[in-house]
Amino acid sequence: MIKKFSKELSKENDEAYFVMDSATYIEDNVKEISPLVKWISRVPETISEAKKLVEETSIEEMSKSSIEGYSYRGYTNSYGGVEQKWLVIFSEKGYDREIKTLNKSIGKERENIETGLWHFMNTEFNCQEDGISELNNKAAKWKYHKISDVNVEEVNKTGKRGRPKKDTQDLKKVYKIKVGFEKDEMRIGREKNKKGKFIVATNDIKLDDNEALKEYKGQQSVERGFRFLKDPLFFASSVFLKKPERIVSLGMVMVLSLLIYSVAQFKLRKALKECGETIPDQKGKPTAKPTMRRVFQMFEGISLLIKLRNGVERIAGMLNLREIHRKILALLGKSYEKMYLC
Repeated sequence: MIKKFSKELSKENDEAYFVMDSATYIEDNVKEISPLVKWISRVPETISEAKKLVEETSIEEMSKSSIEGYSYRGYTNSYGGVEQKWLVIFSEKGYDREIKTLNKSIGKERENIETGLWHFMNTEFNCQEDGISELNNKAAKWKYHKISDVNVEEVNKTGKRGRPKKDTQDLKKVYKIKVGFEKDEMRIGREKNKKGKFIVATNDIKLDDNEALKEYKGQQSVERGFRFLKDPLFFASSVFLKKPERIVSLGMVMVLSLLIYSVAQFKLRKALKECGETIPDQKGKPTAKPTMRRVFQMFEGISLLIKLRNGVERIAGMLNLREIHRKILALLGKSYEKMYLC
């Protein structure tokens, strides 16, 4: 697909970038598309060099971005034999979100360990080596905790209930392992150091670091748009098509719909900003950045009133049109007002 687009883009003078997610960033793809187009992509942390950079780059070494809450540091790289720029990026909001998730994971692991050790410490082993070995196997699976102390308890058993008598013969020795555990602060610290960070790469080594970040973040609005298309309210899942050609056609209609949706949203937000106005969001709070989905919901229930006179239908006006609707129409422009305020 990128190859096809690159042929069309070569006819234009405008500079364009393909913004991609980490699934595209593999060695073969980097080699193949780099001579054709300029691209910006997230780098997967499965690449050992990327993982190392995320761990070792401190926030203090980064430069503040013009985008609020972001910092970055640039590196040169030649992954896939292609000269490129890597940016280690830190997001404050991303960090806060990931730290909350990490703390939940630590708490959940602690609960699981407590439950597992309760059963383990009540298990009897024929030799203490077996018990220690099983304990080590369990502890090897812990991500955020470690063993703090271990005590081996020797128990004499006869195979009968109750305490054995002094002259009882054939006593059998069994062992119970008593264990204490605690947070592994070193491992948790390493995990915290990685939170909120990710790497963005581009084969345009002359591209300004801050601009590269802006272009990459622009992908989010596209992803949100396609998430909207997949929403059950769009009813795409209720359309059943047999021929591939019709599926492609439906896809085209959906993308065009998304384009119109995005343009309308951009236009309304721009008008609100220029006029210093707001409209109520879902919670009734004022916002200057409404989604068109919210606007569509606000316009639900408006009906066209048609009167029949002498056998001829005539538009008599709109029903349920309130002041907020008139405000939105005025912000969008006269052509919108003409459709509703007839």
